[in-house]
Amino acid sequence: MKDQIVELLKTEWNSIAELCSDLTDAEWERSTDCPGWTVRDQVSHVIAIERTLMGEPEPQGFEEAKLAEHVKNPVGELNEAWAASRRPLSGAEVLKEMVDVTNQRLAIIEKMTEEEMDKVGWSPIGEVPFSVSMSVRAFDCWVHEQDIRRAIGRPGHMTGVAAENAIDRIVMALPFVVGKRSGALDGQSVYFRVTGPTTRDVVVVMEDGKGRDASADPILGTAKATSTLSMDTETLVCLGCGRWDPEQAIFQAKVAIEGDVELGQKVVHNLNFMF
Repeated sequence: MKDQIVELLKTEWNSIAELCSDLTDAEWERSTDCPGWTVRDQVSHVIAIERTLMGEPEPQGFEEAKLAEHVKNPVGELNEAWAASRRPLSGAEVLKEMVDVTNQRLAIIEKMTEEEMDKVGWSPIGEVPFSVSMSVRAFDCWVHEQDIRRAIGRPGHMTGVAAENAIDRIVMALPFVVGKRSGALDGQSVYFRVTGPTTRDVVVVMEDGKGRDASADPILGTAKATSTLSMDTETLVCLGCGRWDPEQAIFQAKVAIEGDVELGQKVVHNLNFMF
């Protein structure tokens, strides 16, 4: 397990470093789909989380930055302080720091025992083993890498271990999206047809007021779904992670809805599971 986590994180962090290695000053200043954040801020955020995980304190003296319109909660305030603290730096300086701190983190994880990897502790998704929290970490970094790629017009890294890990994380949230967020009724089902580059066929059915991933159930089948949502990998990521407006995605035909259109639209509007 440890070797897999190390390889996953190394792959993702190396991808960000390579992507940003030749950015121009103008590209570092490009706005991204995270309100108020530039490409530089995205890389600063990666640094921030890793330094926080190493026990380093929040940068001080950035109270005004925390009042920005796009800051909505205490977590956002913390994130903004870290981003603001690095805005005076050049993109190259921020990237060098990211490479340094992620190398430190990899060295720490490589020295951990399997028992330490299995130890349960806090994570953004609740109390989970350390190995699981690090797979979530890789997912988060991959999503921010995609933010950078869209901002600078360099699509890529939509396949491979980091992309597979990220899409798996989103798929795990789909029963919650269909059930609790969208309020689908018992007996209804939604088929998510993700066309690629990383493909998925996911069927969520409602039972006892909860969504259940029934993708492996041959009796249910995709053809019997109450509503079918077809989209590519990028659309799933951008809607699931709150980067794109759902109404615009439907209007621009980023999502095709078949069957129960009302249910399908409700799911699309509630697909964002990251707050």
